[in-house]
This record gives sequence, C-alpha cells and structure tokens, in this order.
Amino acid sequence: MNSPCAMLLACCKDAADTAAPGEDVPCFVALPGGVRMASGPVVRERFTPLALDFASAHHESGHAIASAIVGGCVGRVTIVGQPLADIGAGSLGPAAHAVAVLAGPFAQQIEHRHERRMLDDEWRVFLHRVRGCSPGQCDHCQVARISLLAGGSSRHLATDAEALTWLRKVEVIALGLLREPTVRGAIRRVAARLCEVGDIGGDEVAAIVAGTVEVAEIENWKRRLTDENC
Repeated sequence: MNSPCAMLLACCKDAADTAAPGEDVPCFVALPGGVRMASGPVVRERFTPLALDFASAHHESGHAIASAIVGGCVGRVTIVGQPLADIGAGSLGPAAHAVAVLAGPFAQQIEHRHERRMLDDEWRVFLHRVRGCSPGQCDHCQVARISLLAGGSSRHLATDAEALTWLRKVEVIALGLLREPTVRGAIRRVAARLCEVGDIGGDEVAAIVAGTVEVAEIENWKRRLTDENC
C-alpha cells in the first residue's frame, strides 16, 4: 500500500516548518496538474512515492541537464532520500549558475504543462530574506543570492531593481533553453533513468547530453549567456 507523502517544493522548508500557526509563508506547492504559488499558511499536498519520484526526477534532471549544457561539471544526481543534483556550481559563472538552478523548478513545471514565472513582489521576498542574512537553501534563495551579487557593482549588493533586471534576463535564457525539444528530450531521459535506478553519475548525464543535444546548440547557449551580458 502506498504511504501518503507530503511535498513542499522550492522554498525554505525550515521557514515553513517553524512558522507560527496561520503565519504566511510563500511556497510552491505541487498539485496533480502542476505547481502553483501559495501565499498563506503552509500548504502540504499528499502524494504517493511514485508521484514524488516523477516530480523530483524531472526537477533534478532539469538542474543537471541545464548545468551540463552551460558548462558545469555535473556530479551525482539522485532522488533517493533527499533529491539532489550536484551541478558543479564552482565550475559555473553567475549567469550559468542561476540558469542551472532555475532549470529545476522550470523543468518540473513544463513537464506538468504549467509554466509560471514568479512576480517581482514574490522574488522580493527571497531578495529580502538574503539581505536579512536568513536565506534558506531552496532554489529561489540561491537565485536571489546570485542576483544580488551579480546584478550590482563589485563593491555593493544590487538594489532590488538591479537584481530583478539581471534575474529576468537569466530567466528568459533558462526558459528558452528548457523549451528546446532536444533539451526536453535529454531531461526526460535522465528523469527516466532516475525513476529506474534512483541515482546516476555525471558521466551518464554528459553522455545523455552528447547523444541528444548537438554541439552547435550547446555552444549557442553558452554564447548567449555572454552576449546577453549577464
């Protein structure tokens, strides 16, 4: 018999777990038809393990494939226990890093035919959390942190307006990348392997990318990150 599971996606789980009763906590909640933004008391939906595996597999595959395409040294990708994709953050510049991080939730949304970009006010929640030195480890806190560092000058963190301008340019690139049929195909192949075996190594991710996405296409996405001056 399948055990009911709870899933809280792409937000600071610690903040949600420690929230006072009735406290508003912005979070993304997985639903059978996709993923939606919830602002209000923490919402948790019930899933079977199989549904969790499918959602997590596409999420982590999105991270891994995007990172591999934009030049990251991808390591282990797993949906066993705590889902995780080692995107090789140290091998990526700020824009490539942000693309790889954004690709996780976007890949999951696109697979569920529900594509949604967060509003400026929703992003400001994460920007202010980072400024207040209380960020979590969720994808959106990571992108907020990168945007504040990369969107400003070398001496100062970016303003909200500067960070959002920088973030939106990177967001467009991430979505464009994930809409490519070859990239979607690579993500689905990695997700299928994850659902089959639980975790795979970076070499297998690289082999799937090499067998699915043309070298010229990969170079084009790397060049676009440079041309957009991100």
